Amino acid sequence: MWFFELSNLSALLLLVAILSCLLTIFYCGQLNYQRVERPEFENKHVLVITSHPDDECMFFSPTILNLQRFSTVHLLCLSTGNYYGQGDTRKKELMSSCAILGITSSYVTVIDHRFLPDDPNADWDPKLIGRIITDHINNKIQVVVTFDSYGVSGHKNHIAVFKAVKRLMNEEIFEDLKVYVLKSTGILRKYISLLDLPFSVYSRYFFLSSPNDIILGQSAMFAHRSQLLWFRKLYILFSRFMLINTLEKLS
Repeated sequence: MWFFELSNLSALLLLVAILSCLLTIFYCGQLNYQRVERPEFENKHVLVITSHPDDECMFFSPTILNLQRFSTVHLLCLSTGNYYGQGDTRKKELMSSCAILGITSSYVTVIDHRFLPDDPNADWDPKLIGRIITDHINNKIQVVVTFDSYGVSGHKNHIAVFKAVKRLMNEEIFEDLKVYVLKSTGILRKYISLLDLPFSVYSRYFFLSSPNDIILGQSAMFAHRSQLLWFRKLYILFSRFMLINTLEKLS
């Protein structure tokens, strides 16, 4: 009996090894895709709009790190993340994270507005957000990247940013800008890390982190020391958003 159990275990390990090799080959092949010209983003000034410090690396690091190679990235963060009274600390952590991701400090703006509290139960006013975004947009910005209608995690603050951007588009305030949103996934895909790669490659706007990018993304997340609770450490290990981003053009 033990012989058959050992044979089954060997077969399972062989299958895992084969699948791992195939996934590695597939991953390396997809990294070559990152070198293809991206006319939508090439030589553009791109504004990434987030809600809280750490959003930039928890959710957008594959996009930011890839865009840095052929465009100029700006960041607009709409709160200091003051939910636990750590706003000043988190703002400093954000600047450290952005430095790791390669975003110039003069291109990072953090908003501290009493009507935009870091609170998962707060309904941010899309009109107020829209005014802040409109005031921030200058002649340099040509592309905007932000959350989609679910905001990755269903966080109300994330969703409010999407609503504000969508509203600006509907009012044709953004008619000269291209807007892309980060596509949310189901809970299973969200936490299968690189195993989500076969499900993501068919997106037209697809960004994959190289091994060096993975290190930079994780380092940026570790810059947010005040937020490194045990479940966020698990997030760093297992979230596909630390490795893979798929964007959708908002029309």
